[in-house]
Amino acid sequence: MKSSPLLIVILLLLVVNLLASFGIVGGGKTGGSQYAVYNSLEFGNILVNAIAEKRGVKEGSPMTFKDPSEARYEGLPLALDKFAKEGWDYLGSTPDGLHIFRGAKGAKAPFHVAAAPAAPAAAAPVGAPGAAPAAPASPQ
Repeated sequence: MKSSPLLIVILLLLVVNLLASFGIVGGGKTGGSQYAVYNSLEFGNILVNAIAEKRGVKEGSPMTFKDPSEARYEGLPLALDKFAKEGWDYLGSTPDGLHIFRGAKGAKAPFHVAAAPAAPAAAAPVGAPGAAPAAPASPQ
C-alpha cells in the first residue's frame, strides 16, 4: 500500500496538535495559566472600584451615580482594560453570575476582592445544650 505525502502531513499535524493540547510541545498559554473567578457581587465591587479610581474618589468618600446601570456601562470597560494590562483575558460569564478570567502563571490580579466571610459553625446536634428543639414528628 502506497501512502501519499498529504496523508503523512495530516497525520503528523494531528499528532503535534494532540501533543500541544496536553502541553507537551509548544508554548503559549497551554498548561501555564491560572484562573480567577469572581461572583456577581465581587465583580460589581470591582466595577465600582474602577470608577472610583478613574474619578479620583478616596476610599470612604461618597460617590454618586446618575443611573444604577452607570457602574456597569462606565466601569466595565475600565475594569476589563485594567485586567488586560495585567495580562488577564476575560473568558466570559456563566448563567449563575460568575465572571472568569485567565492569566499567565504568577500574574497578579489587578483587583483585590476581600475574602468571603467564614461559614457559620455547624449546628449543635439535636438535644445538645443550646441546640434548637427538635421538630415534632409528623403523625402517620
